Amino acid sequence: MDPPSTASVYSFSDIPLLDTLFDVQKLSQHIGRTESAETSYNNELSITDSSHPVMVMVRKVADLAAARRDQVSGSVFYASVIRFLYTVCQSFPSVYLSTVIGALDYLDRPTPSFYTPTGAPSCLLLLPLELLDRIFSHVSWGNLLRSRVTCRRWCQVATRFTHAHLVLRLSPDWQVAIVNAGGLASLMDEYALAQYMAMTYFVVYWGIAPYVLSVSYMNWPCLRVCFFYHLLPNVKEFVCMSDGCSHRNVSTVSTPFMLPPSIDTVRLVKCSMQYHSIERMLRSLECLHTLELRGVLHGHVPLPEYNEEHGYRLALWRHDNLPPAALSHLPPSTLRHLILDFPADDVHPITWLPSSNHPYNRLYAQIFQSKDLTEALTIRRVRDGMFPIRLHFDRITSMEIVVGRTMLPTQTDMWSVLTSLVTLKVLICKKNPQYLSEINVTLQPLAMLKHLTVVFSIRDTARALRTASTWSSRRRSDLDSTLALVFMFDKSSRGTLPNYLDRQAMPSVIEGTGSSSRVSFKGKMRLDLVGDRESFVSGTDKMYARSVASYVGMDTTVLLDGEVEG
Repeated sequence: MDPPSTASVYSFSDIPLLDTLFDVQKLSQHIGRTESAETSYNNELSITDSSHPVMVMVRKVADLAAARRDQVSGSVFYASVIRFLYTVCQSFPSVYLSTVIGALDYLDRPTPSFYTPTGAPSCLLLLPLELLDRIFSHVSWGNLLRSRVTCRRWCQVATRFTHAHLVLRLSPDWQVAIVNAGGLASLMDEYALAQYMAMTYFVVYWGIAPYVLSVSYMNWPCLRVCFFYHLLPNVKEFVCMSDGCSHRNVSTVSTPFMLPPSIDTVRLVKCSMQYHSIERMLRSLECLHTLELRGVLHGHVPLPEYNEEHGYRLALWRHDNLPPAALSHLPPSTLRHLILDFPADDVHPITWLPSSNHPYNRLYAQIFQSKDLTEALTIRRVRDGMFPIRLHFDRITSMEIVVGRTMLPTQTDMWSVLTSLVTLKVLICKKNPQYLSEINVTLQPLAMLKHLTVVFSIRDTARALRTASTWSSRRRSDLDSTLALVFMFDKSSRGTLPNYLDRQAMPSVIEGTGSSSRVSFKGKMRLDLVGDRESFVSGTDKMYARSVASYVGMDTTVLLDGEVEG
Protein backbone atom coordinates (compact mmCIF):
# COMPACT_ATOMS: atom_id res chain seq x y z
CA MET A 1 0.00 0.00 0.00
CA ASP A 2 1.35 3.40 -0.93
CA PRO A 3 1.68 6.09 1.74
CA PRO A 4 -0.86 8.90 1.84
CA SER A 5 -0.51 11.63 -0.71
CA THR A 6 2.14 14.24 0.07
CA ALA A 7 -0.27 16.79 -1.33
CA SER A 8 -2.23 16.47 1.88
CA VAL A 9 -2.16 19.18 4.52
CA TYR A 10 0.22 16.97 6.51
CA SER A 11 3.78 16.03 5.61
CA PHE A 12 5.23 12.79 6.94
CA SER A 13 8.83 13.88 6.43
CA ASP A 14 11.15 15.48 8.98
CA ILE A 15 9.04 14.51 12.00
CA PRO A 16 11.50 13.86 14.86
CA LEU A 17 9.05 11.97 17.08
CA LEU A 18 8.17 9.20 14.66
CA ASP A 19 10.87 6.81 15.83
CA THR A 20 10.23 7.46 19.50
CA LEU A 21 6.46 7.46 19.52
CA PHE A 22 6.02 3.83 18.57
CA ASP A 23 7.94 0.71 17.66
CA VAL A 24 6.28 -0.99 14.71
CA GLN A 25 8.24 -4.20 15.16
CA LYS A 26 7.13 -4.65 18.77
CA LEU A 27 3.62 -3.71 17.84
CA SER A 28 3.67 -6.37 15.13
CA GLN A 29 4.77 -9.03 17.56
CA HIS A 30 2.18 -8.01 20.13
CA ILE A 31 -0.73 -7.98 17.67
CA GLY A 32 0.49 -11.23 16.13
CA ARG A 33 0.28 -12.97 19.48
CA THR A 34 -3.16 -11.49 20.07
CA GLU A 35 -4.50 -12.56 16.66
CA SER A 36 -3.34 -16.12 17.23
CA ALA A 37 -5.77 -16.26 20.13
CA GLU A 38 -8.54 -14.41 18.33
CA THR A 39 -11.19 -16.87 19.45
CA SER A 40 -10.78 -15.66 22.99
CA TYR A 41 -10.82 -12.00 22.07
CA ASN A 42 -13.99 -10.08 21.33
CA ASN A 43 -13.00 -7.58 18.67
CA GLU A 44 -16.42 -5.97 18.70
CA LEU A 45 -15.80 -4.81 22.27
CA SER A 46 -12.20 -3.78 21.68
CA ILE A 47 -13.19 -0.13 21.55
CA THR A 48 -13.49 -0.19 25.36
CA ASP A 49 -10.79 -2.78 26.08
CA SER A 50 -7.67 -1.07 27.41
CA SER A 51 -5.58 -4.22 26.94
CA HIS A 52 -5.88 -4.18 23.17
CA PRO A 53 -2.35 -3.78 21.74
CA VAL A 54 -3.35 -0.88 19.55
CA MET A 55 -4.85 0.90 22.54
CA VAL A 56 -1.67 0.26 24.49
CA MET A 57 0.43 1.81 21.75
CA VAL A 58 -1.96 4.71 21.39
CA ARG A 59 -1.59 5.50 25.07
CA LYS A 60 2.14 5.51 24.61
CA VAL A 61 1.76 7.93 21.72
CA ALA A 62 -0.49 10.20 23.76
CA ASP A 63 1.65 10.07 26.89
CA LEU A 64 4.86 10.80 25.03
CA ALA A 65 3.29 13.61 23.09
CA ALA A 66 1.66 15.08 26.19
CA ALA A 67 4.96 15.01 28.03
CA ARG A 68 6.69 16.88 25.22
CA ARG A 69 3.80 19.07 24.15
CA ASP A 70 5.74 22.19 25.03
CA GLN A 71 8.59 21.22 22.70
CA VAL A 72 6.45 19.86 19.87
CA SER A 73 3.98 21.83 17.80
CA GLY A 74 0.42 20.62 17.48
CA SER A 75 0.85 19.79 13.79
CA VAL A 76 3.83 17.54 14.56
CA PHE A 77 1.86 15.80 17.28
CA TYR A 78 -1.10 15.06 15.04
CA ALA A 79 1.16 14.11 12.15
CA SER A 80 2.78 11.54 14.43
CA VAL A 81 -0.60 10.15 15.38
CA ILE A 82 -1.59 10.00 11.73
CA ARG A 83 1.57 8.13 10.81
CA PHE A 84 0.95 5.70 13.65
CA LEU A 85 -2.62 4.94 12.58
CA TYR A 86 -1.60 4.64 8.97
CA THR A 87 1.10 2.12 9.91
CA VAL A 88 -1.38 0.11 11.93
CA CYS A 89 -3.86 -0.06 9.06
CA GLN A 90 -1.11 -0.81 6.56
CA SER A 91 0.43 -3.63 8.57
CA PHE A 92 -2.66 -5.10 10.19
CA PRO A 93 -5.74 -4.85 7.94
CA SER A 94 -7.70 -7.05 10.33
CA VAL A 95 -7.77 -4.34 12.99
CA TYR A 96 -11.39 -3.26 13.33
CA LEU A 97 -12.48 0.27 12.63
CA SER A 98 -13.93 0.42 16.13
CA THR A 99 -10.42 -0.04 17.49
CA VAL A 100 -9.08 2.87 15.48
CA ILE A 101 -12.07 4.95 16.52
CA GLY A 102 -11.41 4.05 20.14
CA ALA A 103 -7.79 5.08 19.73
CA LEU A 104 -8.75 8.48 18.41
CA ASP A 105 -11.35 8.81 21.13
CA TYR A 106 -8.70 8.16 23.75
CA LEU A 107 -6.49 10.87 22.33
CA ASP A 108 -9.28 13.39 22.72
CA ARG A 109 -10.24 12.45 26.26
CA PRO A 110 -7.42 14.37 27.96
CA THR A 111 -8.52 17.52 26.12
CA PRO A 112 -12.34 17.59 26.10
CA SER A 113 -12.30 21.25 25.08
CA PHE A 114 -11.09 20.14 21.67
CA TYR A 115 -14.47 18.63 20.82
CA THR A 116 -16.37 20.28 18.03
CA PRO A 117 -19.89 21.61 18.62
CA THR A 118 -21.32 18.60 16.84
CA GLY A 119 -19.60 16.16 19.17
CA ALA A 120 -17.12 14.76 16.65
CA PRO A 121 -13.63 14.46 18.19
CA SER A 122 -11.28 17.09 16.85
CA CYS A 123 -8.49 14.57 16.41
CA LEU A 124 -10.50 12.76 13.79
CA LEU A 125 -11.48 15.96 12.01
CA LEU A 126 -7.79 16.75 11.66
CA LEU A 127 -7.00 13.52 9.86
CA PRO A 128 -6.33 13.87 6.12
CA LEU A 129 -9.15 12.68 3.91
CA GLU A 130 -6.81 10.30 2.09
CA LEU A 131 -5.96 8.55 5.34
CA LEU A 132 -9.58 8.16 6.35
CA ASP A 133 -10.28 6.63 2.98
CA ARG A 134 -7.52 4.08 3.49
CA ILE A 135 -8.57 3.29 7.04
CA PHE A 136 -12.17 2.68 6.05
CA SER A 137 -11.18 0.65 2.99
CA HIS A 138 -10.07 -2.16 5.35
CA VAL A 139 -13.44 -2.33 7.06
CA SER A 140 -16.44 -4.35 5.99
CA TRP A 141 -19.75 -2.56 5.49
CA GLY A 142 -21.24 -4.55 8.32
CA ASN A 143 -18.63 -3.39 10.81
CA LEU A 144 -18.85 0.13 9.49
CA LEU A 145 -22.59 0.23 10.06
CA ARG A 146 -22.30 -1.37 13.48
CA SER A 147 -19.79 1.30 14.45
CA ARG A 148 -22.27 3.97 13.44
CA VAL A 149 -25.09 2.33 15.36
CA THR A 150 -23.13 1.72 18.54
CA CYS A 151 -21.48 5.11 18.68
CA ARG A 152 -23.50 8.07 17.41
CA ARG A 153 -20.54 10.38 17.78
CA TRP A 154 -18.87 8.66 14.85
CA CYS A 155 -21.76 8.80 12.43
CA GLN A 156 -20.09 11.57 10.46
CA VAL A 157 -16.92 9.54 10.14
CA ALA A 158 -18.69 6.53 8.72
CA THR A 159 -20.71 8.75 6.39
CA ARG A 160 -17.46 9.89 4.87
CA PHE A 161 -16.90 6.39 3.63
CA THR A 162 -18.98 7.53 0.68
CA HIS A 163 -15.70 8.89 -0.71
CA ALA A 164 -17.43 12.04 -1.93
CA HIS A 165 -14.98 14.09 0.08
CA LEU A 166 -12.06 12.74 -1.92
CA VAL A 167 -13.58 13.99 -5.15
CA LEU A 168 -14.58 17.34 -3.75
CA ARG A 169 -11.32 18.02 -1.86
CA LEU A 170 -13.23 19.66 0.95
CA SER A 171 -12.35 20.33 4.56
CA PRO A 172 -12.71 17.25 6.78
CA ASP A 173 -15.55 18.86 8.73
CA TRP A 174 -17.67 19.73 5.70
CA GLN A 175 -20.71 17.93 7.08
CA VAL A 176 -20.87 20.00 10.25
CA ALA A 177 -22.64 22.99 8.69
CA ILE A 178 -26.42 23.27 9.04
CA VAL A 179 -28.11 25.79 6.74
CA ASN A 180 -31.36 26.28 8.60
CA ALA A 181 -31.48 28.24 11.84
CA GLY A 182 -35.03 27.08 12.47
CA GLY A 183 -33.90 23.57 13.37
CA LEU A 184 -35.74 21.81 10.55
CA ALA A 185 -32.54 21.05 8.67
CA SER A 186 -31.05 19.47 11.78
CA LEU A 187 -34.00 17.11 12.06
CA MET A 188 -33.80 16.34 8.36
CA ASP A 189 -30.10 15.56 8.68
CA GLU A 190 -30.88 13.00 11.38
CA TYR A 191 -33.67 11.55 9.24
CA ALA A 192 -31.48 11.39 6.15
CA LEU A 193 -28.68 9.77 8.12
CA ALA A 194 -31.00 7.04 9.37
CA GLN A 195 -32.27 6.43 5.84
CA TYR A 196 -28.74 6.25 4.43
CA MET A 197 -27.84 3.67 7.05
CA ALA A 198 -30.91 1.58 6.33
CA MET A 199 -30.41 1.66 2.57
CA THR A 200 -26.73 0.86 2.85
CA TYR A 201 -27.37 -2.00 5.23
CA PHE A 202 -29.99 -3.70 3.06
CA VAL A 203 -28.06 -3.17 -0.15
CA VAL A 204 -25.12 -5.02 1.41
CA TYR A 205 -27.22 -7.56 3.32
CA TRP A 206 -29.15 -8.56 0.19
CA GLY A 207 -26.02 -8.54 -1.95
CA ILE A 208 -27.60 -6.43 -4.70
CA ALA A 209 -24.94 -3.72 -4.95
CA PRO A 210 -23.43 -4.94 -8.27
CA TYR A 211 -26.87 -5.19 -9.89
CA VAL A 212 -28.32 -1.76 -9.07
CA LEU A 213 -28.51 0.38 -12.22
CA SER A 214 -30.73 3.27 -11.08
CA VAL A 215 -31.13 5.29 -7.87
CA SER A 216 -34.21 7.46 -7.35
CA TYR A 217 -34.99 9.95 -4.57
CA MET A 218 -38.58 11.06 -4.00
CA ASN A 219 -39.44 13.95 -1.65
CA TRP A 220 -35.99 13.85 -0.07
CA PRO A 221 -35.49 17.19 1.73
CA CYS A 222 -31.76 16.90 2.40
CA LEU A 223 -29.29 15.55 -0.17
CA ARG A 224 -25.75 16.41 0.87
CA VAL A 225 -24.01 13.06 0.72
CA CYS A 226 -24.10 10.68 -2.22
CA PHE A 227 -24.36 7.56 -0.06
CA PHE A 228 -24.03 5.21 -3.05
CA TYR A 229 -20.83 6.80 -4.38
CA HIS A 230 -18.69 3.64 -4.20
CA LEU A 231 -21.33 1.30 -2.83
CA LEU A 232 -23.09 0.82 -6.20
CA PRO A 233 -20.31 0.44 -8.77
CA ASN A 234 -22.57 -0.07 -11.78
CA VAL A 235 -25.26 2.55 -11.22
CA LYS A 236 -26.07 4.45 -14.43
CA GLU A 237 -29.09 6.62 -13.66
CA PHE A 238 -29.81 9.15 -10.91
CA VAL A 239 -33.33 10.55 -10.40
CA CYS A 240 -34.26 13.23 -7.89
CA MET A 241 -37.86 14.41 -7.85
CA SER A 242 -40.71 15.83 -5.76
CA ASP A 243 -44.44 15.36 -6.08
CA GLY A 244 -45.07 19.10 -5.69
CA CYS A 245 -47.66 18.61 -2.95
CA SER A 246 -45.71 20.08 -0.05
CA HIS A 247 -42.96 22.67 0.25
CA ARG A 248 -41.52 20.77 3.18
CA ASN A 249 -41.00 17.65 1.09
CA VAL A 250 -39.19 19.35 -1.75
CA SER A 251 -36.21 17.27 -2.82
CA THR A 252 -33.26 19.55 -2.12
CA VAL A 253 -29.69 19.05 -3.31
CA SER A 254 -27.08 20.91 -1.28
CA THR A 255 -23.34 21.26 -1.51
CA PRO A 256 -21.20 19.17 -1.65
CA PHE A 257 -23.43 16.52 -3.25
CA MET A 258 -21.72 15.04 -6.28
CA LEU A 259 -22.48 12.07 -8.51
CA PRO A 260 -20.12 9.18 -9.32
CA PRO A 261 -18.44 9.20 -12.75
CA SER A 262 -20.35 6.11 -13.92
CA ILE A 263 -23.67 8.00 -14.14
CA ASP A 264 -24.87 8.56 -17.72
CA THR A 265 -28.45 9.75 -17.03
CA VAL A 266 -29.51 12.49 -14.61
CA ARG A 267 -33.14 13.49 -14.08
CA LEU A 268 -34.07 16.37 -11.77
CA VAL A 269 -37.83 16.94 -11.50
CA LYS A 270 -39.35 19.70 -9.35
CA CYS A 271 -36.38 19.84 -7.03
CA SER A 272 -34.32 22.63 -5.53
CA MET A 273 -30.60 23.39 -5.56
CA GLN A 274 -29.43 25.08 -2.35
CA TYR A 275 -25.90 26.48 -2.10
CA HIS A 276 -25.03 24.23 -5.00
CA SER A 277 -25.25 24.24 -8.78
CA ILE A 278 -26.16 21.69 -11.41
CA GLU A 279 -22.85 22.34 -13.15
CA ARG A 280 -20.78 21.51 -10.09
CA MET A 281 -22.87 18.46 -9.28
CA LEU A 282 -22.27 17.09 -12.79
CA ARG A 283 -18.64 18.05 -13.16
CA SER A 284 -17.28 14.58 -12.28
CA LEU A 285 -19.43 12.75 -14.84
CA GLU A 286 -17.36 11.31 -17.65
CA CYS A 287 -20.12 9.80 -19.77
CA LEU A 288 -23.24 11.92 -19.19
CA HIS A 289 -25.61 11.18 -22.05
CA THR A 290 -29.05 12.36 -20.90
CA LEU A 291 -29.93 15.37 -18.76
CA GLU A 292 -33.52 16.13 -17.75
CA LEU A 293 -34.36 19.34 -15.89
CA ARG A 294 -38.00 19.91 -15.03
CA GLY A 295 -38.93 22.57 -12.57
CA VAL A 296 -35.45 22.90 -11.09
CA LEU A 297 -35.23 25.91 -8.79
CA HIS A 298 -32.59 28.13 -7.23
CA GLY A 299 -31.63 30.26 -10.16
CA HIS A 300 -31.31 27.73 -12.94
CA VAL A 301 -34.62 28.85 -14.37
CA PRO A 302 -36.47 32.16 -14.37
CA LEU A 303 -39.07 32.21 -11.63
CA PRO A 304 -42.33 34.17 -11.74
CA GLU A 305 -42.89 36.68 -9.01
CA TYR A 306 -46.26 38.07 -8.01
CA ASN A 307 -47.00 41.77 -7.96
CA GLU A 308 -50.39 43.00 -6.72
CA GLU A 309 -50.51 45.71 -9.36
CA HIS A 310 -49.34 43.79 -12.43
CA GLY A 311 -49.98 40.19 -11.40
CA TYR A 312 -47.46 37.57 -12.47
CA ARG A 313 -44.42 38.60 -14.42
CA LEU A 314 -41.14 37.01 -15.33
CA ALA A 315 -38.23 37.76 -13.07
CA LEU A 316 -35.04 39.11 -14.60
CA TRP A 317 -32.12 37.07 -15.79
CA ARG A 318 -29.13 38.62 -14.05
CA HIS A 319 -25.96 37.60 -15.80
CA ASP A 320 -23.89 40.08 -13.82
CA ASN A 321 -24.45 38.04 -10.65
CA LEU A 322 -23.31 34.76 -12.17
CA PRO A 323 -20.75 33.21 -9.79
CA PRO A 324 -17.35 33.03 -11.54
CA ALA A 325 -16.80 29.47 -10.32
CA ALA A 326 -19.87 28.27 -12.21
CA LEU A 327 -18.35 29.23 -15.55
CA SER A 328 -15.67 26.57 -15.21
CA HIS A 329 -18.11 23.66 -14.90
CA LEU A 330 -19.48 23.15 -18.38
CA PRO A 331 -21.10 19.75 -19.01
CA PRO A 332 -19.18 16.91 -20.65
CA SER A 333 -19.06 16.73 -24.42
CA THR A 334 -20.85 13.36 -24.28
CA LEU A 335 -24.22 15.03 -23.56
CA ARG A 336 -26.68 14.13 -26.34
CA HIS A 337 -30.23 14.18 -24.91
CA LEU A 338 -31.54 17.28 -23.19
CA ILE A 339 -34.97 17.84 -21.61
CA LEU A 340 -35.84 21.32 -20.33
CA ASP A 341 -39.01 22.49 -18.64
CA PHE A 342 -39.07 26.07 -17.37
CA PRO A 343 -41.29 26.50 -14.29
CA ALA A 344 -41.96 30.09 -15.35
CA ASP A 345 -43.84 28.80 -18.40
CA ASP A 346 -46.34 26.83 -16.37
CA VAL A 347 -46.36 27.76 -12.71
CA HIS A 348 -45.78 24.60 -10.70
CA PRO A 349 -46.83 24.41 -7.04
CA ILE A 350 -43.22 23.69 -6.28
CA THR A 351 -42.24 27.16 -7.46
CA TRP A 352 -43.65 28.90 -4.43
CA LEU A 353 -40.89 28.35 -1.93
CA PRO A 354 -39.56 30.86 0.63
CA SER A 355 -38.10 34.00 -0.88
CA SER A 356 -34.57 32.89 0.01
CA ASN A 357 -34.78 30.40 -2.86
CA HIS A 358 -35.36 33.09 -5.48
CA PRO A 359 -31.94 34.27 -6.68
CA TYR A 360 -33.00 35.22 -10.24
CA ASN A 361 -29.36 35.21 -11.22
CA ARG A 362 -28.41 32.13 -13.23
CA LEU A 363 -28.51 31.35 -16.93
CA TYR A 364 -29.36 28.12 -18.61
CA ALA A 365 -26.50 28.77 -20.99
CA GLN A 366 -24.09 27.20 -18.51
CA ILE A 367 -25.35 23.69 -19.12
CA PHE A 368 -24.82 23.85 -22.87
CA GLN A 369 -21.53 22.87 -24.46
CA SER A 370 -19.55 25.98 -25.32
CA LYS A 371 -15.87 26.65 -25.83
CA ASP A 372 -16.13 30.25 -24.75
CA LEU A 373 -19.17 31.23 -22.73
CA THR A 374 -18.53 34.94 -23.07
CA GLU A 375 -18.65 34.70 -26.86
CA ALA A 376 -21.51 32.22 -26.95
CA LEU A 377 -23.85 34.32 -24.86
CA THR A 378 -25.24 37.77 -25.44
CA ILE A 379 -28.18 39.40 -23.74
CA ARG A 380 -31.22 41.12 -25.19
CA ARG A 381 -33.80 42.92 -23.09
CA VAL A 382 -37.44 42.16 -23.84
CA ARG A 383 -39.88 44.12 -21.71
CA ASP A 384 -39.35 42.90 -18.15
CA GLY A 385 -37.10 40.01 -19.08
CA MET A 386 -33.56 39.39 -20.24
CA PHE A 387 -33.04 36.34 -22.41
CA PRO A 388 -30.01 34.52 -23.76
CA ILE A 389 -29.78 35.10 -27.50
CA ARG A 390 -27.25 32.50 -28.55
CA LEU A 391 -26.68 29.12 -26.96
CA HIS A 392 -24.40 26.40 -28.27
CA PHE A 393 -26.22 23.05 -28.47
CA ASP A 394 -24.24 21.79 -31.44
CA ARG A 395 -23.76 18.24 -30.09
CA ILE A 396 -27.30 17.60 -28.85
CA THR A 397 -29.13 14.98 -30.94
CA SER A 398 -32.36 14.66 -28.95
CA MET A 399 -34.19 17.41 -27.11
CA GLU A 400 -37.45 18.03 -25.29
CA ILE A 401 -38.23 21.63 -24.41
CA VAL A 402 -41.07 23.89 -23.36
CA VAL A 403 -41.20 26.74 -25.85
CA GLY A 404 -43.00 29.50 -24.05
CA ARG A 405 -42.34 33.00 -22.87
CA THR A 406 -38.76 32.26 -21.89
CA MET A 407 -37.68 30.81 -25.23
CA LEU A 408 -39.94 32.35 -27.88
CA PRO A 409 -38.00 35.63 -28.21
CA THR A 410 -34.73 33.76 -28.81
CA GLN A 411 -35.83 30.64 -30.65
CA THR A 412 -34.30 31.54 -34.02
CA ASP A 413 -30.86 31.90 -32.52
CA MET A 414 -31.34 28.75 -30.47
CA TRP A 415 -32.52 26.55 -33.36
CA SER A 416 -29.73 27.81 -35.62
CA VAL A 417 -27.07 26.19 -33.44
CA LEU A 418 -28.85 22.84 -33.03
CA THR A 419 -27.00 21.51 -36.03
CA SER A 420 -27.03 17.87 -34.85
CA LEU A 421 -30.62 17.68 -33.60
CA VAL A 422 -32.47 14.63 -34.96
CA THR A 423 -35.39 14.25 -32.52
CA LEU A 424 -37.36 17.12 -31.00
CA LYS A 425 -40.36 17.24 -28.69
CA VAL A 426 -41.81 20.75 -28.39
CA LEU A 427 -44.29 21.62 -25.65
CA ILE A 428 -46.05 24.86 -26.53
CA CYS A 429 -47.05 26.59 -23.34
CA LYS A 430 -50.40 28.34 -23.20
CA LYS A 431 -49.43 30.83 -20.45
CA ASN A 432 -47.68 33.42 -22.57
CA PRO A 433 -47.72 37.20 -22.11
CA GLN A 434 -49.82 39.18 -24.53
CA TYR A 435 -46.82 40.57 -26.38
CA LEU A 436 -45.71 37.00 -27.25
CA SER A 437 -49.09 35.66 -28.31
CA GLU A 438 -48.44 36.19 -32.02
CA ILE A 439 -44.90 34.78 -32.09
CA ASN A 440 -44.81 31.40 -33.79
CA VAL A 441 -42.34 28.59 -33.26
CA THR A 442 -40.27 28.32 -36.42
CA LEU A 443 -38.34 25.09 -36.98
CA GLN A 444 -36.96 25.77 -40.45
CA PRO A 445 -33.31 26.07 -39.28
CA LEU A 446 -33.34 22.44 -38.05
CA ALA A 447 -31.93 20.85 -41.17
CA MET A 448 -31.13 17.46 -39.58
CA LEU A 449 -34.42 17.07 -37.70
CA LYS A 450 -36.30 13.89 -38.68
CA HIS A 451 -38.67 13.20 -35.79
CA LEU A 452 -40.93 15.94 -34.46
CA THR A 453 -43.54 15.78 -31.70
CA VAL A 454 -45.61 18.88 -30.93
CA VAL A 455 -47.53 18.86 -27.64
CA PHE A 456 -50.04 21.64 -27.07
CA SER A 457 -53.27 22.68 -25.41
CA ILE A 458 -56.23 22.45 -27.76
CA ARG A 459 -56.56 26.24 -27.58
CA ASP A 460 -53.07 26.54 -29.09
CA THR A 461 -53.95 24.34 -32.07
CA ALA A 462 -53.37 27.09 -34.62
CA ARG A 463 -49.88 27.87 -33.35
CA ALA A 464 -49.00 24.18 -33.11
CA LEU A 465 -50.07 23.49 -36.69
CA ARG A 466 -48.06 26.45 -37.94
CA THR A 467 -45.09 25.10 -36.00
CA ALA A 468 -45.41 21.67 -37.62
CA SER A 469 -45.76 23.14 -41.10
CA THR A 470 -42.46 25.04 -40.83
CA TRP A 471 -40.75 21.66 -40.56
CA SER A 472 -42.94 19.22 -42.53
CA SER A 473 -42.75 21.31 -45.70
CA ARG A 474 -39.01 20.56 -45.84
CA ARG A 475 -39.26 16.85 -44.99
CA ARG A 476 -42.22 15.85 -47.19
CA SER A 477 -40.17 13.42 -49.31
CA ASP A 478 -38.39 11.63 -46.44
CA LEU A 479 -39.77 8.16 -45.83
CA ASP A 480 -38.17 7.86 -42.38
CA SER A 481 -39.54 11.15 -41.00
CA THR A 482 -42.21 11.11 -38.30
CA LEU A 483 -44.64 13.79 -37.17
CA ALA A 484 -46.83 13.54 -34.06
CA LEU A 485 -49.43 16.11 -33.00
CA VAL A 486 -50.51 15.72 -29.37
CA PHE A 487 -53.68 17.54 -28.27
CA MET A 488 -53.98 18.14 -24.51
CA PHE A 489 -57.55 18.36 -23.14
CA ASP A 490 -58.79 19.92 -19.92
CA LYS A 491 -62.30 20.05 -18.47
CA SER A 492 -63.38 23.14 -20.36
CA SER A 493 -62.10 21.93 -23.73
CA ARG A 494 -64.01 18.66 -23.98
CA GLY A 495 -65.95 18.39 -27.22
CA THR A 496 -64.29 21.45 -28.79
CA LEU A 497 -61.88 19.76 -31.20
CA PRO A 498 -64.04 20.53 -34.30
CA ASN A 499 -63.91 24.21 -33.36
CA TYR A 500 -60.10 24.35 -33.41
CA LEU A 501 -59.11 21.74 -36.00
CA ASP A 502 -60.26 22.28 -39.60
CA ARG A 503 -60.19 18.99 -41.47
CA GLN A 504 -60.14 20.68 -44.89
CA ALA A 505 -57.17 22.84 -43.92
CA MET A 506 -54.98 20.03 -42.56
CA PRO A 507 -53.31 19.09 -45.88
CA SER A 508 -52.20 22.63 -46.58
CA VAL A 509 -50.95 23.01 -43.02
CA ILE A 510 -48.82 19.90 -43.17
CA GLU A 511 -47.55 20.67 -46.68
CA GLY A 512 -46.81 24.26 -45.78
CA THR A 513 -48.56 25.35 -48.96
CA GLY A 514 -51.97 26.66 -49.97
CA SER A 515 -52.97 23.38 -51.56
CA SER A 516 -56.07 21.64 -50.20
CA SER A 517 -55.31 18.28 -51.84
CA ARG A 518 -54.35 15.22 -49.87
CA VAL A 519 -50.99 15.27 -48.16
CA SER A 520 -47.94 14.12 -50.10
CA PHE A 521 -45.86 13.87 -46.91
CA LYS A 522 -44.09 10.51 -47.24
CA GLY A 523 -43.22 9.94 -43.61
CA LYS A 524 -45.39 8.65 -40.79
CA MET A 525 -47.91 10.93 -39.09
CA ARG A 526 -49.79 10.44 -35.85
CA LEU A 527 -52.59 12.33 -34.10
CA ASP A 528 -52.87 11.84 -30.31
CA LEU A 529 -55.61 13.01 -27.98
CA VAL A 530 -54.47 13.13 -24.35
CA GLY A 531 -56.55 13.63 -21.23
CA ASP A 532 -56.49 12.60 -17.59
CA ARG A 533 -58.98 11.10 -15.17
CA GLU A 534 -60.67 14.44 -14.60
CA SER A 535 -60.67 15.67 -18.19
CA PHE A 536 -61.06 12.59 -20.33
CA VAL A 537 -61.46 12.83 -24.08
CA SER A 538 -65.08 12.93 -25.19
CA GLY A 539 -66.57 10.62 -27.80
CA THR A 540 -67.21 13.58 -30.12
CA ASP A 541 -63.52 14.49 -30.10
CA LYS A 542 -62.50 10.89 -30.74
CA MET A 543 -64.77 10.51 -33.76
CA TYR A 544 -63.69 13.83 -35.25
CA ALA A 545 -60.00 13.05 -34.73
CA ARG A 546 -60.38 9.73 -36.52
CA SER A 547 -62.15 11.40 -39.44
CA VAL A 548 -59.34 13.95 -39.73
CA ALA A 549 -56.72 11.22 -39.57
CA SER A 550 -58.50 9.21 -42.24
CA TYR A 551 -58.81 12.25 -44.49
CA VAL A 552 -55.13 13.17 -44.18
CA GLY A 553 -53.72 9.67 -43.98
CA MET A 554 -52.57 9.73 -40.36
CA ASP A 555 -52.67 7.20 -37.55
CA THR A 556 -54.72 8.22 -34.53
CA THR A 557 -54.67 7.20 -30.88
CA VAL A 558 -56.52 8.34 -27.79
CA LEU A 559 -54.40 8.33 -24.67
CA LEU A 560 -55.61 8.26 -21.09
CA ASP A 561 -53.01 8.77 -18.35
CA GLY A 562 -50.30 7.59 -20.70
CA GLU A 563 -52.12 4.41 -21.81
CA VAL A 564 -53.68 3.79 -25.21
CA GLU A 565 -57.45 3.69 -24.89
CA GLY A 566 -58.41 3.14 -28.49
